[in-house]
Amino acid sequence: MLTNQLTIFLNKLFFLANQAVNKFSLLLGHKYSFFALIVILLSLLLIINWQRKNIAAFKARSKIIDSILQNFDLKKGLDKALGDLMEFVLPLVEAEGYYFYLLDRKSDSYVLKAVRHINADDGKIAPSYSGLLKYGKEIYNPPIGFPAGQQPEKPAIVKDGEVPLLTLPVKGGLGLMRIGPIRRVPKRTMRMMDYICEKLQPALDIAVEIEKMKSQVETVRASDEAIRSLTKSTLDLDGSISTIMGLCIKMIDGSGGCFLYVNNNRIELAVTMGLEKDTEDLFRRDTEAQRQLYKLVDNKSLLVLTRESKDYLSIPSYFAASGMEMLYILKVSGRANSGAAVFWFNNNPVIDQHRIAALEMLAKRMGDTLDSQLKFKELANSYLDTLKMLVTTVDNLEPYTVGHSKLISNYSGIIAREFKISSTDIKEIMTAGYLHDVGMLGLSGDILFKTGKYTDVEFETMKLHADVGASIIESTVSNKRMASYIRHHHERWDGYGYPEGIKGENIPLGARIISVADMFNAKLTGRKYREPSSFETALTELQAASGTQLDPTVVEKLISWFKKKRSETSRQGRSLGACHEMKCCPPSISSYCPAYKKADKNCWEIEGVLCELHGNTCASCVIYTEFASRTRQTAAKRG
Repeated sequence: MLTNQLTIFLNKLFFLANQAVNKFSLLLGHKYSFFALIVILLSLLLIINWQRKNIAAFKARSKIIDSILQNFDLKKGLDKALGDLMEFVLPLVEAEGYYFYLLDRKSDSYVLKAVRHINADDGKIAPSYSGLLKYGKEIYNPPIGFPAGQQPEKPAIVKDGEVPLLTLPVKGGLGLMRIGPIRRVPKRTMRMMDYICEKLQPALDIAVEIEKMKSQVETVRASDEAIRSLTKSTLDLDGSISTIMGLCIKMIDGSGGCFLYVNNNRIELAVTMGLEKDTEDLFRRDTEAQRQLYKLVDNKSLLVLTRESKDYLSIPSYFAASGMEMLYILKVSGRANSGAAVFWFNNNPVIDQHRIAALEMLAKRMGDTLDSQLKFKELANSYLDTLKMLVTTVDNLEPYTVGHSKLISNYSGIIAREFKISSTDIKEIMTAGYLHDVGMLGLSGDILFKTGKYTDVEFETMKLHADVGASIIESTVSNKRMASYIRHHHERWDGYGYPEGIKGENIPLGARIISVADMFNAKLTGRKYREPSSFETALTELQAASGTQLDPTVVEKLISWFKKKRSETSRQGRSLGACHEMKCCPPSISSYCPAYKKADKNCWEIEGVLCELHGNTCASCVIYTEFASRTRQTAAKRG
């Protein structure tokens, strides 16, 4: 671009020079026209040289600005980013101290945020021109702050007391840098610093806004942590029982234990301690083993099992393989609920009678805790129902997002079942899937309902929804696993996601599942500005993101499920399911469509269908594109 501008500039100069020579020829005659030409050519050379220097200076300024902005890394925090910024200024202006101030709007004053000091004998930068004060002649201690309005509009040397400082105000007044002590700065350097201050404004505006939001999030996190610490014992069944179980295990010198309880006629596992991870995972999935253990004390208050005991064969084989020599199983009875506390030993200890009595007393305490916690669980479920109602209401405001949260929950459940995990884990993943975007409710309406592209600041604000959503779950239902799934559902397999940038299997499985479900649904969902992907394209794009953005195993589980579902003979010639069910379109919307609950025809075969109610046309809807893809595959096999 600069080369083109220079060419245009030179062409204009030669044109003007040619006109000047012609005029001189007419005025002075041909005798002096040669000398006039020489003078004009020399002038042209001087102008060209001057223009080249300007272009070179412009390129140098641009290069410095590019370096500054590329290294202005906000992940390090604002203070560190400002410190790195000053590192770039060091070679341009040599001085003993560099100080960056930001405007505090509340106090209308500039506050010191970052400092760099250079010692003359450390070899980093040595004084090299007369504008520098001699090292040690003056010691300058920068003020922590000073009133706004005392700064110049352009780079200038301003005295703070008797100390001369180069003051560089960032355009817009949000920040300024002071450098010194220093008495003189070359004009070229002043122009360079003025240029930097002008170009730095947008980056600094964004940085300050993000830092402000981070500070607010940290405050919320600290408050939430305090609330969770205070309420853990009254809201979290696992936390309460864990505390008591830990005391019991320590008192009897046990190797580990677990707590089982009855909830809605189902045996549920609340706590395990002292098991290897693989064994624990196996036990959590083994609902039959849990039921058998609980059944052993169905009509007893205490049961002691050793390898010689008849009922020892009723415990899971992997328990015996892990070296358990003895088990104590206590019946835990509350006023309205019951459970079983299981303790195991890798040896055959002799337990004093008073310790057994203390154990039974603690078991009674566990019964009281179970009663109160299950009451709180009912309350937590009502919280969840309210949150689900809120996100569903927001989903249904736009045709393109109708049923969004329910769809993510359903896809998450499909994938989770493919992993053969426990019903409790599946339920938690599905609930987290439903509420994965609940944190968006805590953001401003401008962010929540924006349809176009986010600005940089809006995007950083939007990213907070994962943390905010997790905090909502932790504070209302006190479920740490569900909260972790919501907090990390935007992490990437390769570690380039947010909010923490964790990668691989460090990301909770539930979060990895929700991430795949969310991306798959996003591909199948249209927007005002784009049509949805077809079913086949969505799967291809999912596979393309496998191993980078998404967990390959989770992607394969979803694709495998679809292969099985599509191969069912009962689905030949028919869609995979009813339109309103597959799109999770609520009856309040779908009941107006003539295809609603019509089982004898595919929805696209019925006239007057209202696909636009869920943001689609028949041709672009996943229900039709999946069927069309399956039909083509069947025809290809037959051909």
